[in-house]
Amino acid sequence: MDMSTVNTVITVSWDSILKLMGSLVISLGGGAAITLFIFHFAADRLAERLKGKYQLELDKRLESYKADIDQRLESHKTELGTKQYITQKKFDFEFSVYQTLAQSFFELDAAINTIIPVVGYTLADEDVQTKKEDEDYENSVNKFRSAQNELRKNAQFIQEDVYEKYLEVIKLSSMQLNAYRRRWNVGYLAPMAEKKKFTLEEFKRTGEITKKLDEINRVVRKYIDGLVIV
Repeated sequence: MDMSTVNTVITVSWDSILKLMGSLVISLGGGAAITLFIFHFAADRLAERLKGKYQLELDKRLESYKADIDQRLESHKTELGTKQYITQKKFDFEFSVYQTLAQSFFELDAAINTIIPVVGYTLADEDVQTKKEDEDYENSVNKFRSAQNELRKNAQFIQEDVYEKYLEVIKLSSMQLNAYRRRWNVGYLAPMAEKKKFTLEEFKRTGEITKKLDEINRVVRKYIDGLVIV
């Protein structure tokens, strides 16, 4: 019920009562007029109090509605802020780019894990072991070049923060390859067995590469989930 309805109800009700009391004044004389005046004054005060009560109730409801609307509006703005609108063609292209990068860097991660494994083993035959190590190194170099080329080729099509994270993986992988090549450094005067040893930091670096790639995958997944195809 709005205020115009409240005012109409109160006015109509009291007008009817006052007309009735006016008739009583005529029939009862002047003494009743004083009583009626007092009654009329009290009625006006009561009407004002009733109007105030309804107004207070309406104000409370209005504030409640406004707060609810504001809350829904902010929630809607937040939801819109997390969404990015994209065409189907652009979505398919970006998805293909991220998929290619993920595959290339996964293969690089696996290759680095073969030359400096977090947990590994050594073959009993030294010659077979050496041959395997050389093959693993060549494979790592090829995977490194492939991942690096894919990143450079698609740099303009991916998010800047994702590009920077991929660059970190490239840097760490390059450090691992350099650690492996230490065995061929003629300026490093030490037995070959010593040259082939890896430091604790280098073993940890292999695990760090895997963790960084996992982080990249989470960022890309969140980005793709926030896309809306139009």
